[in-house]
Amino acid sequence: MRFIGASLFKFRPPKIKEGWTRTDILASYRTILANERTVLSYVRTALTMFVAGVTFVRFFDSTIVHVIGWTLMPLGLITLLVGVYRYNRESYQIHHLSHRKTESERAQFMDSFEGNDVY
Repeated sequence: MRFIGASLFKFRPPKIKEGWTRTDILASYRTILANERTVLSYVRTALTMFVAGVTFVRFFDSTIVHVIGWTLMPLGLITLLVGVYRYNRESYQIHHLSHRKTESERAQFMDSFEGNDVY
């Protein structure tokens, strides 16, 4: 039996391009894991907002609290949808990196900072 959201959250290992060093490969894995942590925080926030909304509507009698509760429930669902959208968009961008700096381009970039005391 498959997880219902399995099609939304697909783990895609990074496409290792020719010339990548071990550091580059590990950096791509770190980026993927950071993206996954971000979507989990979106899910946690959405669930918290939705449950708080249900709690306000179910267990309180004040009209203002009911309005807050009915507002929090759709906001929780919107937060979940935004999180899933951003996860999929960032995942696509991570896995389709088209530009890769060569060693000489990296060295030139780093040399541009020499002598500049920027803090």
